[in-house]
Amino acid sequence: MNKDNLLISCTYYYPNISGISIYTQLLAEAMTEKYQVSVLTSMYNKAARKQEFFNKVKIARSKVWFTFGKGVFMPYFIIDAFRAVETSDVVNCHLPQLE
Repeated sequence: MNKDNLLISCTYYYPNISGISIYTQLLAEAMTEKYQVSVLTSMYNKAARKQEFFNKVKIARSKVWFTFGKGVFMPYFIIDAFRAVETSDVVNCHLPQLE
């Protein structure tokens, strides 16, 4: 049986530790039972990989040009998001996001 594709969008995700990123990680990992889960997030840490799998979740990171407080400016996020949405059946956005 093929699983539907679920895309979750949030500014920060694993390995970042915050209330929203931890909740999003728990949600994403729980949803792997029903969906193929992808997370689109920021590459806030330059040492992080552009793409990786962690606990059955595909993580894609959009390049950060600069930060403003906890907000990040990712000019390619819109392009990355359009590409990810095209292959997704369900989209879950965690807001606010500057983009």
